[in-house]
Amino acid sequence: MAGETERHVAARSTLAVVSCLGSAASALAALAIAGSQASASVVVLSCVALAWALAGGVITFRRLCPAAAIISLVALTLGVLAASVSLTNTKDLHDASALATDIVTRLSLALVPALAFHLFMTLPDGHFARHL
Repeated sequence: MAGETERHVAARSTLAVVSCLGSAASALAALAIAGSQASASVVVLSCVALAWALAGGVITFRRLCPAAAIISLVALTLGVLAASVSLTNTKDLHDASALATDIVTRLSLALVPALAFHLFMTLPDGHFARHL
């Protein structure tokens, strides 16, 4: 039983780290894609994604909250949203690429509040710290 719990913790930590790295990469890619044409929404969205990724990384490595994977997934969703908005705003997309970008944008917009709700449900007392 204890080994199974340790495996779940390790899997959640791995998921959180990969999500944080993916979020940072997609947020930076969004800024690189937009370049000098970056709108304020892309810059702010990328910065928020980077901030969530940093918070998720800190919480994961310090093991402050069992919901670190959710925080990291929020960061990843925001990073992907920033990249899709950047592509939509700066590139002339047609056919499948336009459809794919539109689907990613809509799914990301739907996932952020759902993940935030799950995060809030895991913190019934409003604290991120684990009580021993």
